[in-house]
Parts: sequence; structure tokens; C-alpha cells
Amino acid sequence: MNKLLQLIVLLFLVGCNSEQKVSKEIEVNHDLDQLSKVINLENFSPTKVDWVYKKLGEENSRIPGPTDYQLESILYFEKEELTKLKLAIVNDLIDSNDCSINLKWLKYQEAVSSQLCAHYNSNVFSKGVLLNGSLVIKGNNVYLRMYTN
Repeated sequence: MNKLLQLIVLLFLVGCNSEQKVSKEIEVNHDLDQLSKVINLENFSPTKVDWVYKKLGEENSRIPGPTDYQLESILYFEKEELTKLKLAIVNDLIDSNDCSINLKWLKYQEAVSSQLCAHYNSNVFSKGVLLNGSLVIKGNNVYLRMYTN
């Protein structure tokens, strides 16, 4: 009986001291004006946006650093505006065979693979600290990921 009581107390103490990670609900933003403060939209005007801006790493963590951020977005363009964007990025091709970009926050994961798309550098949208990244164009949508590190 004494050992059973010790086991129960031990399990209780371990349970109380263990960290429980609470999953944060990802908030998808649709505000075009707010997005234009984070990325360069001066030359290209999407009609609609879905985006997530998140801090990478955890508090008191060194990897990634405390000032590292990532933006993931879907930019919806009219055909004429998308043609203008394609002309601007024609020399920024990363891979014509890889059209994958994983946006985990999508409720219904969209397949971003098609014979009619390619992976490009995201320099045309660089602004502030978001200097690195890539984009995939599929249909009239631009799937964009940018990050600081």
C-alpha cells in the first residue's frame, strides 16, 4: 500500500511539473493595408490576400533568433496585374520543376503543383526585414513565403 501511495504521489508531481504545450490557433489575416506594411506591394496590387505573420522560435530560445519572422501568404491577382508580375520575375527562376510550397495554416491544403507553374525568388516583394523567400504562381494566385533569416 505504501509503494502504491508513493507511486501516485510521484505521478502527481511529475504531471504537475511537466510543461504542456498549448497549440496556438493560427490567425489568418485578410487585411491588404496591413500586409503592405510588411511586404512591398507598391508595384503589384492583389485584389485579395490571405496571410499569416509569425515569430519563429520560442521565448528564451536561441534557435531561431528572437527577431526572426516568417510570412506566408496567398495573393490573388487579376490577370493583367499577374502578367506584370510575371514579367518582373522572369529572371528570378529558382526551379522550373518544383512548384511545392507548404502553407500549413490552410484549412484545406491546396495542391500547389502543376505543370504550368515554377518556383521563383521573392525579391520583388522584399521590404524591411523580410528579405528572403520564394513564391509559386498557380492560376491567378501567388503563394508567397518570406522570412528574415
